[in-house]
Amino acid sequence: MVNIGDTVRVRFDLSKIGGMDAFQKKLRTANRPESVEKYPIGHAVGVVVGKGYTYPSPGRRESFAIVQFSTGQVVCGIYAVSRTSIAVSMDDGPDFYGKRIVDIKTI
Repeated sequence: MVNIGDTVRVRFDLSKIGGMDAFQKKLRTANRPESVEKYPIGHAVGVVVGKGYTYPSPGRRESFAIVQFSTGQVVCGIYAVSRTSIAVSMDDGPDFYGKRIVDIKTI
């Protein structure tokens, strides 16, 4: 479980982030060298600045962390972290958008 102030590494499955399906298809069609057969997975580092819970359905509770990233980080060389902070599910497996915390390092 993460705590506020922890430095974490967040993994992104970019296939689920808006527009990445079309972007990858465009790269493959153009035979660009950065084109890959599988969707890329990348990482960005941030600090946990908040925690909370959401209730996606009756009787089901999911925990999340608010992670603040330094701007300008690039994931897999093709996707810049566009927001300074995002909510990341702390439950097992990636959330709907394909992101999850993979490493925790307390400073």
